[in-house]
Amino acid sequence: MIDQQTKDAAQLMLQVGKQLWPRGTVKDLVTDGKRFAFVMAPTRMAAAGVGIDPVPFTEALAVHVLADHGLSSPGLHPSRHQPVLYDFLEALRYALPMDEVQLTIIPEGGWLYPAIDEEFYSAKSRKMIRSEKPDWLLPDRIQVFGGRTSLGIDFCKLFEPDDPPSMGKIAMQYGRREDELAFVTHAFNLDLQRRRDADRSRDTATSIRECGGLLFPSLGISHIPAIDFGSAVLFSDVALVLNSLKPRRKRGMPEWVTVYGTDAWTERTSDFHGTSAVSAFEQMHGWSDYMSFSDLHVWPLGAPLVLEGTTAGMTNIEVELIKTESQLRRDLRERARIHHRQADPLDTHERYRNTKHRYPVAEAKSKGILPLSYFPICICPERDAREVEAFLQAAGFEGDVVDLSISDQMQKSLDGEVRDEGLSFSLKRDYAFMVADAAAEVSDYPVQL
Repeated sequence: MIDQQTKDAAQLMLQVGKQLWPRGTVKDLVTDGKRFAFVMAPTRMAAAGVGIDPVPFTEALAVHVLADHGLSSPGLHPSRHQPVLYDFLEALRYALPMDEVQLTIIPEGGWLYPAIDEEFYSAKSRKMIRSEKPDWLLPDRIQVFGGRTSLGIDFCKLFEPDDPPSMGKIAMQYGRREDELAFVTHAFNLDLQRRRDADRSRDTATSIRECGGLLFPSLGISHIPAIDFGSAVLFSDVALVLNSLKPRRKRGMPEWVTVYGTDAWTERTSDFHGTSAVSAFEQMHGWSDYMSFSDLHVWPLGAPLVLEGTTAGMTNIEVELIKTESQLRRDLRERARIHHRQADPLDTHERYRNTKHRYPVAEAKSKGILPLSYFPICICPERDAREVEAFLQAAGFEGDVVDLSISDQMQKSLDGEVRDEGLSFSLKRDYAFMVADAAAEVSDYPVQL
């Protein structure tokens, strides 16, 4: 049973939330007496307030909410485990059992409990309401740590496929010479196990088609593709990236991708059907505590930038966000200067190990579902062309597949069968330049940066 004091606190927090976030973002606040959950419109605007963009949610509460009400909380920091909600309500003399109270966020359409027909108080309607089972659950439970299983959400049912503008170009020229071209690519493999398992390949293609495209894909931006992620390379329309950067991106226009000045090690598409789907499910039900530093990101609002502002697996490298075309142009020039055709790739990898130029590509992370129609061409080894084309067509791809004739030794390096590390690096680098050269031959009038 929800007492009147808790209802009053919920009413106050709803008004505070509407002041904190842009108009139309906060739809309601619901509570069971222990959890206060803001119901948020699942938009990119909402995402900017809850940790997908740099300002963490708890810090925003500390700075804006407390200050707006003439209150203060000295020394408050996003990583502090003491809930901001405790400071806020305590200052207003609400004597709730704060050792159990939790502040969380659920996107609109979520419900506060894993059980159906549980009651909770809605500050908007000022009455008790019951939860209903949504239609965005994954059909099968997902195995998580400790051998237990959990429900997960289906991101494909939460997001509509993006519809970014198109330039009809797959190349951009970053220098004065005509051969100084860069591309936006997505590399993938149809590995040996998948080739032997036609059902698995068909299921993957079907899931992509049913989703409406690739879910939060990572894209490489460089003069050569990221072959380490696969020998089949999809080439995107460069408008996807350029229209996310200034000066082309004007105030109020959507930012289709987040662009990093390095390989940022963001989550893979498969994560959104696994561990990330479980995290999102818990957030949709108010299980996540946003007073914890590890839960600053809200999965149902989209893919995160990167964990805690630094790249996973790389030492002391801060992620540099690229916001303008001029920044991108400088990055592409420097990356091409380091990873050129004559450079020893293994030596380059070691020399720049602890820098953002360790890899030849920068990364763009899609913020939604990217239709395969945005990729007009795919380039792959001749041996794999038939299987790649069949897979892509089943997934909804309508572009052209260009096959490259390569040596047996180069094919073995792509398959991971060359044990000599230096030789393997060199062969893969040579293949990456072959792919880039083939793309340059079919690209007309690149966009000038």
